[in-house]
Amino acid sequence: MRTSPLWMGIALVLAGPLACEPAAPPVTPVVPAATVATGVAVVQPPAYDLAPVAEPVDVIGVLRWKSPAVDLNNLGSCSNVPAGILEQVPRIGLTKAFEKGFRDQVDSNELAGLVALDAPVDAVVALDSAARSPKPIFAFAVGLTSLDGAKHAAGAKGALAEIVPGIWRIGDKERRGLACAISVSAGATPARLVCAEKEKDITTLAPFLTRTVPSQAPLASDFHMEVRVTPLDTRFGDQLRQQLRGLPILAQSQATIGEPDFDNAVMTSATAAADELGAFVGDLDRLQIDATLDKGTCLTSTTALQMRGKSSWIVNTLVDRADRVGPPPAIFWRAPRDASSVYYGRGADPARYTEILRTLRTMLVGAMKKASVGSDDDRKALAELVALPLSKDVNTVSSSGHSGHAEPPPAKAGAKPAAAKPAPAHHGSSGAIVAAVQNLGWYVTGFDDSADAIVKQLKDFVAVYNRKGLHDLLKKALGDDATFLPTIKLVAAPASLGKGALDVEIKLDIPDDEPWASPPGVVLDDQAPRGGKPGKPAKPVKAPAKARAKTTLTFHMLLAIDGKAAWLGMGGDRDDVVKHMLMSKSGSPDSETIASRPGLEPLKTGKNLSGGFLTLNTFLEAFKNGMGTALASKPSELAEAQRMMSQLPNKGETPIFITTTTTAGGTPRTEMKLEMTKGSFEDVGSIVNQAMGAFMRAKP
Repeated sequence: MRTSPLWMGIALVLAGPLACEPAAPPVTPVVPAATVATGVAVVQPPAYDLAPVAEPVDVIGVLRWKSPAVDLNNLGSCSNVPAGILEQVPRIGLTKAFEKGFRDQVDSNELAGLVALDAPVDAVVALDSAARSPKPIFAFAVGLTSLDGAKHAAGAKGALAEIVPGIWRIGDKERRGLACAISVSAGATPARLVCAEKEKDITTLAPFLTRTVPSQAPLASDFHMEVRVTPLDTRFGDQLRQQLRGLPILAQSQATIGEPDFDNAVMTSATAAADELGAFVGDLDRLQIDATLDKGTCLTSTTALQMRGKSSWIVNTLVDRADRVGPPPAIFWRAPRDASSVYYGRGADPARYTEILRTLRTMLVGAMKKASVGSDDDRKALAELVALPLSKDVNTVSSSGHSGHAEPPPAKAGAKPAAAKPAPAHHGSSGAIVAAVQNLGWYVTGFDDSADAIVKQLKDFVAVYNRKGLHDLLKKALGDDATFLPTIKLVAAPASLGKGALDVEIKLDIPDDEPWASPPGVVLDDQAPRGGKPGKPAKPVKAPAKARAKTTLTFHMLLAIDGKAAWLGMGGDRDDVVKHMLMSKSGSPDSETIASRPGLEPLKTGKNLSGGFLTLNTFLEAFKNGMGTALASKPSELAEAQRMMSQLPNKGETPIFITTTTTAGGTPRTEMKLEMTKGSFEDVGSIVNQAMGAFMRAKP
């Protein structure tokens, strides 16, 4: 389907999940009440049929936004953004969209002023049954407060023609872009603006959008979006499965390499994939997204996948351990207290992946054998890394945060304060990589079982990477780029992590960019061995031949044993990673874990399969780091941006909850829920308000 500025503009202004519900019982037709006096007689306008009609055949998508105005008001209450700002944005956006979409054929200001922002916005997508090959058609509708006013605005500068009783086309029939019309309507508004790709799509879908949908009962949620798979499967499922049956033939011609084991695995995989995709499509019923925005809880959103069967491996895996729903496992509450994101998961049965992993190992060994990579032992060792080391039903917790800057130890009495050590200067791409690693933060993952298997997997990884038969071939294949190949080795782990701890050190040498944006034979001041003012070329010196600085990046992967449990930590600052691993190990006080963190009560009482939370700091810290690099040459702007970030009322620490749950049975359902409360909205609103203030102060 083609798009146009009008469609894109209205979609941006009135964005959000929209919906339609099944047809309600017929209601009493609504007749416009306006009259025109002519002498003594009073002429009534035509009585249009507004009785509900049947839902179009093969609807594959429906959307509804109950009331943009109400949600904008609630958004202002949650975020503390002035209502005036939020009220102006949609009107301005609609005016601009109408100007661009209708190309001056309507009075854009007048028409935008007639859009009823407190009325529903609806859309529907259906398969065109009249077409020889069914294709999707769509239409969307917004409420208008006055039929006569809308007709006046729409016909003020261009043509307005009644194409069917009660529906007037805006502009010429040959007008480029979306086809739009003014239609009489049942429900809360006397008229609706209906747009579609073609005029015939309006006449097909407008009756449903203007007579049936407005007469239905209000939705339970503010937003609803629904994608229906069943009609698609009914129309195209047999054709899809027939095409999928050709997948093994395609794999044989395109993916085989002449090595029997590899080729057999490819053919087996292609056959299984064809069967699985066909079964999965047959299992799907619909995808639903619902959201509600109110002044109390603020945003609650759910995304659900509804199935109509469970013949596929994918669906059966989703519902395999649906009976394990409940509060978070104990290991979840051991995550470090200062984490910016924490999630828990309940492991499934690794046996479900046995055949998949076996096939992948066979393909890996076969491909290496065909390419004469390594010995039989080398290939076998590498293939054995393709495994799931965890036992059945292992619970996991993953947490992450941003490294803080450690404060220097207090100076002794009478001692002079130590001079600040300047941060090393880096340039070009190497500088960007260094900054990224330094700001990487820490990551700690916990497993409440299978510690021995995880230790073995980590040791095997290091050993296989350093096998001479594989490493030498890898360096040869990379050629000059082999300098970027990291060194990976086991080093002595910090004693504080306890017995059996491991420390995998990963080092990477990055040659600094050359010639660092300086003219040939000229070295900038931070490269020059002598003289030169900051920011200006120093006295020309001849760069030594083959002299090239490099930066060494060090990354650590640490493992600590905690009974049957294990804690895996990663990051660029080893001390910071170790500190957070120790906060998680059993024996550390609850005050160092999220067990003592306020605001997590909804998780304690929830009955979910997996879940957790993140905070705005997850994104704000990354933004700060990028901002620091981008504004390094503009200290005043950087200071202003940092000041804005420091004044967030809740410091970006309010949890945003994300949980998942699954129900089994003959028609399984899996659902993800997101809850964003007032504290997060207040922080976002603070940024908006400060940015608006800065803009107004800078305005001439």
